[in-house]
Order: sequence, then structure tokens, then C-alpha cells
Amino acid sequence: LIFYTLLDSAPKDGDAFYFSLLPEPIIYMKGASGVKIRNIEFAVTRNSPLRGSFCNGVEIDKCAFRSCGKPFALDGVSYDRPGEKGGAPLVSKNNRITNCKFFENATGGASIGGGNKRTLEKSDVLVYNCDFRKNALRLTVGGAALSISGVGVRVANCHISDQRQSTFVFTGNDHLFENNLFERCCQFASDYGVIYTYSNLAQMGTVIRYNFFTNNHSELGSTAGVYVDESHAGVLVRHNIFLSLIH
Repeated sequence: LIFYTLLDSAPKDGDAFYFSLLPEPIIYMKGASGVKIRNIEFAVTRNSPLRGSFCNGVEIDKCAFRSCGKPFALDGVSYDRPGEKGGAPLVSKNNRITNCKFFENATGGASIGGGNKRTLEKSDVLVYNCDFRKNALRLTVGGAALSISGVGVRVANCHISDQRQSTFVFTGNDHLFENNLFERCCQFASDYGVIYTYSNLAQMGTVIRYNFFTNNHSELGSTAGVYVDESHAGVLVRHNIFLSLIH
């Protein structure tokens, strides 16, 4: 195997260059239950560092996810009625992502979801005390730092910063986003929001409260702290602080 690359400048002593031949996620789970992953750094893969679908009771704590081609993904939203396909619908629920870092990934930080959209069964998924920084380095449009879907996901005490465009995107019902810090986001966005949702009157019940937004300026056009776009409804936004500092 011969690998060629063209660098911007000559490497210095001690510099390192990493590349991956791995086309699949480092860890893949489907229907897993009771898995605990702690104190691991996942880095340098062409795919997602971890991908899990329809998992229950997965705990991921004090891990780092960096320099990966695709976002971390732990989701699995059901649209089925109980018994519709012979038994209980597959659904992600009771998962915990805590004290983790997501940074310098190519096409986004993390995609997380769960619950049942048909019955509004909550996922009780928690994203807590996580740091999302400089994600979507190779994706000009899209590629959110954090994407939430399904029913009943709580995101709390997280820090999201230094995002070029799409930052925090959500769809679904009955989520809770609170006590998060957003800074230097949507730097090259236009007609967009740091927290953004869109186009579905049935996706109601989400609460966005006690968050702090600061220095979220775009070089290209107007942006908002929270943007409820195109016929979306039923989102409660209260007790947030929106601070703009221009030097």
C-alpha cells in the first residue's frame, strides 16, 4: 500500500499524520441492552465511531469521539403501533450519554434519538454534560453538532461551540433542552438558528429553557438563537438568555 498526500507546509519534528482504512463503525450495536462503555477515546475512522440502533439501557460515559468521518449515532425511532408487526415495536430508550466530548469530526458530532412517534412513548434518553466543538469540518451545509429525533430526549448541561453552520437540530415531540451553553455557532449560516426545527405541526411539546446563547454571529446573513421554521408549532421557549457581543 502506498499513500500520497499534499500538505500545506513541511511537517515539523514530532508531527503525526493519521488516516484510516476502516469503512465500518468501530462499534456497531443493534437491539443491544445493558451495555456500558466508559473512558475510551474513539478516533480516526472513515465511518461513525459508534453506531447503535434500537438499543435499551446503553450507558456511554467519559468517552471522546474525534476525527471521524461520520457522526456518532445512537438512535432508533419507531413509527409502529403495538402488535402491528407482531409484538412490541423496536425502539431506542433509556440510553445515557454523559460526560463525553465530540470534536473535530468531518460531517457532524452526534445523532441521538428514540421513542415511538406513533404512540408518543417517550425514549427517556439523556445527553448530559457533554462537549461538542468544531464538528462538520468537511461539510459546508448541514452536519449538525447535535441532531435529536423521536420522543422525550433530554439534553442538559452541554457546551456546544465553534460550529460553522448547522448546530443543534431537532425533530419529534416532548423533548427537553435546558441549561446548555451555545457560543460561536452558525458562523457561516444564513436564515438559520442555533437551535433549529422545521415543518411539522404534529411535532409538539418540546421545551427549551434556561439556555445561554452568546457570540453566535454569522458572516453571511441573519441567524437566530432559536428558530422554529415553516409551520412548526407547539414549542415552548422561555427563560433563556441571548447575548450578542461584537468586538
